[in-house]
Amino acid sequence: MDQESNVYREKLLTVYLASFDFKYKNEVHDMVVSIIRLASHNFELADLNIIRQSIKELRKSYKVFAPYRDTRKVSIFGSARCEESNLNYQLAMRVAKKITELGYMVITGAGGGIMEAGNRGSVLNRDFGVNIDLPMEQDANDYIKHSNKLASFKYFFNRKLIFVKESDAAIFFPGGFGTHDEAFELLTLIQTGRCAPRPLLFMNYPKSTYWTEWFAFVRSELLDKNYISSGDMNMVKILNNEDDCVEELHRFYRHYHSIRYIDNQAIMRLNRAVDDEELKQLEVEFEPLNFHSFRYYEPFKFEADDIYPDRHRLVFDFSKHNYGDLYALIEVLNQKPTM
Repeated sequence: MDQESNVYREKLLTVYLASFDFKYKNEVHDMVVSIIRLASHNFELADLNIIRQSIKELRKSYKVFAPYRDTRKVSIFGSARCEESNLNYQLAMRVAKKITELGYMVITGAGGGIMEAGNRGSVLNRDFGVNIDLPMEQDANDYIKHSNKLASFKYFFNRKLIFVKESDAAIFFPGGFGTHDEAFELLTLIQTGRCAPRPLLFMNYPKSTYWTEWFAFVRSELLDKNYISSGDMNMVKILNNEDDCVEELHRFYRHYHSIRYIDNQAIMRLNRAVDDEELKQLEVEFEPLNFHSFRYYEPFKFEADDIYPDRHRLVFDFSKHNYGDLYALIEVLNQKPTM
């Protein structure tokens, strides 16, 4: 397909989309134009199949999650080989039950072991499954198999995107390569600013040393050798019971709501107001972490294009380094008693 033909098709597309009444026409136009332009390259069929399948998977998964976008969700990770008699399986069930009873929703990988425990423990149909199609495993577990909140994936990268995009927190139970893959990916995404701060809770049954030994390795081999920053350690919480899990989730989102970045500014959305005295205290306390010029804005007074205009705003200069230090700021903001 020559360049002239592509230009002609793109013009036709513009006219065609203009006849529809829906938001984000420009974004849809750009996506379709990118697909049209694929025809001018000598891609192999396997390359095109990856793109085609990825679009289908993302479209279907977005449809599954769209009705629940305003509900906080927690991704649960852990071993698919964990038996029902395992104490971590039982702990995962209790955690899922507790957090869904309190209004959260759960996302699991839809398989066996800890994933099954997460779906099994959830109440009131407040769970999702994002299954991966593998040659040797896995079929979706019986507790999510027939749910309308099940999405299936051929590609791990799409599935991992949904785990992160659709969740507000993550809980990691002991597991193998896959569990550590998900954990280190989330840590990396937050560390590099590609994912908003969120609770990362590492859980195992009491007396287990699984995560404490892992944490010791991270400290001695990564932190002490300067492969990560000290603030990065703020991202990790190690717990061993469901009550502490719930408390951590509630504490993190007590006053903090979410965050976005514009140029060298961080715009932290809050559920409460911040007074002048608190701004001064923040300026002093967080100056060593290179957070500067704290400003407060009332709801509807800062960004017209924001998706949460009704939230209070704490705005400050941020160098976009050491994202793990944001956890310390969130902790301080959340310490004020709930009004």
